[in-house]
Amino acid sequence: MIKLLDGRYEPGHRGWRKFRAYCATEAVIGGVTGAIGAPETLLVGRFDRRGRLRYTGPTHPLHQWG
Repeated sequence: MIKLLDGRYEPGHRGWRKFRAYCATEAVIGGVTGAIGAPETLLVGRFDRRGRLRYTGPTHPLHQWG
C-alpha cells in the first residue's frame, strides 16, 4: 500500500493506493514430486554468481487440470 507521509486512514475514503510489484527470474527445473505424468510440485534451482546450480526449493502445489 502507498500513502502520503501525512496521510491517515479514513474509513470510506480511498486515499491509499495499492501497488503490486512483480519480479521475474530464470530457474532450472531439476525434478518433480509425485508422478512424472502428474507432478505435484516442481523442484527448482538457480545458478549462483560462480555458475554453480543451487537448489532453491519446491514450487507451490500444481493444479491438476482435466
